[in-house]
This record gives sequence, C-alpha cells and structure tokens, in this order.
Amino acid sequence: MTLSTIVDRISERILGSPLAKKVEADLAAETLARRQAWVDELAALDLAELMAIRNEYDPASAHALGEVRRCEAALDAARLELQTIERRRNMASLEVSQLRDRLQRALLDTASPRLAACMRDLRAEYDAMAGALDRVLVKMVDGKHHEMWSNHPSVHRRASAILVAIDAVKALAFEPGDDVAIEARVSALREQLPAIEPRPAKYVMAEPVGAA
Repeated sequence: MTLSTIVDRISERILGSPLAKKVEADLAAETLARRQAWVDELAALDLAELMAIRNEYDPASAHALGEVRRCEAALDAARLELQTIERRRNMASLEVSQLRDRLQRALLDTASPRLAACMRDLRAEYDAMAGALDRVLVKMVDGKHHEMWSNHPSVHRRASAILVAIDAVKALAFEPGDDVAIEARVSALREQLPAIEPRPAKYVMAEPVGAA
C-alpha cells in the first residue's frame, strides 16, 4: 500500500466523520444566512430608493419642471414684447427719417444759389490741383537730377482745405441766413484757404516739372 493511498483513506475517514459533517453543515448555514442578509439589504435599498423617488425627487422634479415651463412662457412673452417694441421703434425711426429728408430737401430747395455756385467753383479748383504741382530738378555733377524745390506740400494742404471748405458750404445750406450773411461766410472760407507756394525767384527760369 502506497503512502498516497493511506492518506486518501485517512481523509475519507475524517471527512466522513460526524464532526466533519457538522462543520460542513454549519458553514453552509452561515453562507445561507449571509446571502439572505444581502438579499434583504438589497430589497431594503431598492425600497428606500423607490420611496425617495416618490416622496422627494418626483415632487421636486415636478416643481422644477413647472418653474421651467413658467420661465419659458415668460421668455416667450418677453420675446414677443421685444419684437413689438422693435417694430414700433423701426416705424418711428422711419417716420423721423422721412420727416428729416423732407426738411432737408426744403432747405436745399430754398438755399441761396450762391452756395451751389461756390461748391462748383471749389470742386473745379480741387480737380485742377494736380496741374498746380511743380518742382525744380537740377542736374548735379553725379549726372543725376536732384529735387531742389517743390510746391507739393502746399498743393496738398490747399487741396485738403478745399475739401473741408466744400463740406462747410454744404452745411450752410441747412442754416438760416440771407444772401449777405452767406456771402460773408463763403468769402471767409475762401480767404482761409492756404496759398500754393510760388516758385522761388532763383528758379523762375527753370523748366517747370509737374507731378513726375
């Protein structure tokens, strides 16, 4: 008889003994009791969750949903009111714009003809500014032409001043005033225009050079 056979027979005797069977039964009972406790705890947890949903979360959700719907309704009403206000404002702006156009047209139609003539003269002078450009180039020992004098800055200053004067004359059409007052204002505007710098005397005999 081998050692393993002897061990197997001893194990069979021990496991089959009343003590071993009692220990096995006790372990099974303890396991069953623990499982029953877990089942009961799980059932209690499910019941507690259900009661919380019914007694706490559902009423709170219903209240919050009611608030959301109330706020949405208020928002819709506010949007509708805003659209109504925007339409009224646009209509009022349109009416004001139409009235402004009529008043401005009436002022323009009754403005002194001197203003229109002055604006034509100023625009014609502005268009002629390019022809007033002048400079003096002198050929140096290096064989290159060097600019010795130019009236370009003064021409540009006068051109800019003419544009400002044109806007000022336009504005006079929307002011009350008789021909005498208008003539005085127009004359003052013209007198304020900066002059174009003349060519210095020492360069008078030089060949004119324009914008080139």
